[in-house]
Amino acid sequence: MAVMSEFLDRGYNVAVPEVDIGDDIFVVRDSSVEYSRIQIKASNATCRRYGTSAQFSLRLSQLQRPTPQETWYVFVRRSADRWHDYMLVRRAELYAYHDELGMGTVNNKGYVNLYVKSEGHHTICSGVDLSCHVNDWSAWPPVPH
Repeated sequence: MAVMSEFLDRGYNVAVPEVDIGDDIFVVRDSSVEYSRIQIKASNATCRRYGTSAQFSLRLSQLQRPTPQETWYVFVRRSADRWHDYMLVRRAELYAYHDELGMGTVNNKGYVNLYVKSEGHHTICSGVDLSCHVNDWSAWPPVPH
């Protein structure tokens, strides 16, 4: 709901698919036929002396599989009293981080586990700097109504 409200606040319509085949929401620009496939991953943040950490899990098969309309992942962390920054990454880019840079670890059930830590303005996973994705809503600029 927190992710949906961010899209709604930007002026986009949000739909929840009736059949779960991997997409959590569709984000629609009503003035055109453009839409985005969104996979949401939420985690409880752990407060550390340096900042916060969180672990996310996603299916490797889904990460590897391109779709006709690119899928985006939105990672969000929650501590006891609030949602932390949102991290928005296209599937293809996330897969490249995993495949080419070794980000995350694959468990025996076929899931990629991502351990993300944030310290100040830096967000890192397996040595990969993901800071440029934090609160990067540039793919969805505000839509005037």
